[in-house]
Amino acid sequence: MGLMDQLKKVAGDVKHKADDLAEKHGDSIKGGIDKAAGLAEKRLPRSKRKVVVGVAGKAKGLVDDLAQPESGDQLRPTDTAAPAAPETATDPVVDGTTNTASDES
Repeated sequence: MGLMDQLKKVAGDVKHKADDLAEKHGDSIKGGIDKAAGLAEKRLPRSKRKVVVGVAGKAKGLVDDLAQPESGDQLRPTDTAAPAAPETATDPVVDGTTNTASDES
């Protein structure tokens, strides 16, 4: 078994454990997130409090996502794939024009 195979197996095991913990203890984890956010809000200036609330909301969303059962519990290489490049304005699909030499005559 190669190094990458071992890493994939370990990553899969860790993901399963995180899923199980989030499912069993999600409420207490979210309570801890709320408590930490409350402490941070008290100590930070008013201008930074919205950031704390946003981060706490995202963290609780991640806990909810981990707690949801998935049909495919294995890590997929497509999960980390780079997003497709955006289309340019010269693309005929985007702006409705074509850039061929015969059109310029």
